[in-house]
Amino acid sequence: MKYRLLLVSMLSLCFLTQCSKDNDNTVTNTDKSATVSTKGAEVQGKTVMLKGSLSEHKNVTDHGFFISTTPSISTSESNKRSLGKPNASGDFSKTFDEQFSSNIKYYYCAYIKINDNYKVGYIKDFELQREGVPVIRSIYPPKGKLGDTIIIRGTNFTSYRPDVYVSVGGIRSTIVSTSYDSISCMIPRDLKTSEFLVSIQIKDAQSPVSTNYQLGTPEISSIYPTDAIWLDTITIKGSYFDNKSRSNDVWIDDVKAEIVSYSHDSLEIIIPINMEITNPDITIKAQNQEIITPNAFTIPEPELIIDQSSVYTGDTLMIRGNYFHPSFHYSQIYFENNSKSPTLGSTKTIRKVIVPEGPYTRKKAKISIQHGQNIIESEYDLDIMNTWVCVFNERAVQYNGSGSFTYNNYGYIISRSGQILDDQQYISKFDHENYEWDRIIIPDSLQGIKRIQQLGDKIYAYYAKDSLNFYEYQPQNNSWRRLSSFPGSIRVTASTFALNGQVYFGGGFNNQAYNTKYYKDFYRYNPANDQWDSIPDIPALYRRWYRGSTFVLNNKAYLFGGGHSSGDYDMYSFDPTTDTWTKMNDLPYPVKDNVSFSLNGKGYFANGKDHIRDSNQIWEYDPDSDTWTLKGIVGLRSLWRGFVFKANGTVFIGGSQAGDKLYELIPERF
Repeated sequence: MKYRLLLVSMLSLCFLTQCSKDNDNTVTNTDKSATVSTKGAEVQGKTVMLKGSLSEHKNVTDHGFFISTTPSISTSESNKRSLGKPNASGDFSKTFDEQFSSNIKYYYCAYIKINDNYKVGYIKDFELQREGVPVIRSIYPPKGKLGDTIIIRGTNFTSYRPDVYVSVGGIRSTIVSTSYDSISCMIPRDLKTSEFLVSIQIKDAQSPVSTNYQLGTPEISSIYPTDAIWLDTITIKGSYFDNKSRSNDVWIDDVKAEIVSYSHDSLEIIIPINMEITNPDITIKAQNQEIITPNAFTIPEPELIIDQSSVYTGDTLMIRGNYFHPSFHYSQIYFENNSKSPTLGSTKTIRKVIVPEGPYTRKKAKISIQHGQNIIESEYDLDIMNTWVCVFNERAVQYNGSGSFTYNNYGYIISRSGQILDDQQYISKFDHENYEWDRIIIPDSLQGIKRIQQLGDKIYAYYAKDSLNFYEYQPQNNSWRRLSSFPGSIRVTASTFALNGQVYFGGGFNNQAYNTKYYKDFYRYNPANDQWDSIPDIPALYRRWYRGSTFVLNNKAYLFGGGHSSGDYDMYSFDPTTDTWTKMNDLPYPVKDNVSFSLNGKGYFANGKDHIRDSNQIWEYDPDSDTWTLKGIVGLRSLWRGFVFKANGTVFIGGSQAGDKLYELIPERF
């Protein structure tokens, strides 16, 4: 009510101003006794009685009412309803039966005229009784958007905005304009559905009127560019998107995309870096609806360009191309489909990688790249040029230093399975044709082998116990036979070799009962009579001879390395014809836990460790010159406490306590 009185007062002031503009004579209000007031209106059907009052009729030449359909009433003749010169002071009224329209608000005020100037009362309004209920005939546009203005067309509305209440989906709508036959209002942004009722309630109408309405369904008409990849910005053209960011959601391959610009007919988004599909569906949530466009676009396949035909493992390789994923974390480079390559640099057109160790059973590498859900292969192979090529790289066996042998052109080791909770010992066979490990379990009563030595087609196994500690194993029928026990003290990490049909065993240490003992004594076993005898001790005066290595050349055995924590340089040869040890030239550096073998009249040791480093070097010994020569490396890191065996006309080195890698010698490169 206060608001309406303030409005009427302001309108009255405007009217006085208008009067002064429409007439040359301005009301000066010098006659304090002459005032006029608007008393009210009585509506009866189509007739209206307007009431006013004047305080003094003297000097008043005319009085009556002004009526208009707008609040800013002018003093035009069309608005004036004159009652002539008043005969008396006090109340006055007039009943009008002219054709006032229903559902339209009229504004009026009482006036008096003095000396060609008007005085008016407050402006008030009236409205005839409504004819019929409101009727909705149409809504434009036929389908709307959140936050947009819609036009409701019909009849029996009203031009007086405060008398109109519009509900859109149960939420009060902001009204923009009203008239007898149309209402403009806004679709609320906080709607939760896409189909809803639009209801209009006009003051004094018996009940609201409603009709069904719905929001437009989002549609995609095009996507540009067509060769976009991860982190690129693409433009989605269509219709019925939202012009507010928070009201749009775009998902690509179930990954939410960042929206960088938006309008009703266009969305610009960034392709998510962690999208895993190259022909993804696009899901758009807008206008309280969700649409899915299957396989909306396709990321092009990359081209792999490699400017060289051969590599060494550990080399840096540059791969050129296009359409690479910008992050190597989501797009790995593979060699032979199973070796992930460490990446040094990554762009959309270049990959800088390190050639992994393998495995490379073909001694070649097919390079491939992960591209979304696909693996894309290079057209050509790369030759792996290492002298020792990794051909196996899985934790299939766990070697513990017991030894290896060759039978029927296959390599064997004593190992565990590689499973964390499996403590059983196995005889593990490497199938060099299929590059797989097979296992034969060792009987429970024969578990605990510490060292083996091959002599012909038979294997001799030592157990670190006082008696019943020496057995013969025949691979051809997987049988075991107990032999005469080893006569020396219990020991581990002993050295062993075979010469002239006999087995030699000695050195090592014993750490039982916290009383460590080191041994230099050596023994010889003769399978022909199942008997042991002793040979001279290793002549090193202060040497702790354990974890040493051996190889046999020209009917002589060579014993070297091993020793305490730092390893040792010493090497001795043993001549079985004289049962004597001879000091040879020292090793190039102290080493222990290495592997050793003989090949083509030369002796070799590889890998191992000393107190400073683990080594992956391989050294060649020439018995004619008693000299050592570096022959390269085996693998990219040391395999200390590993194993070696010969099979398929070459040499295999592997193991370490992890037992995952196995390297094959390429003889023509050695």
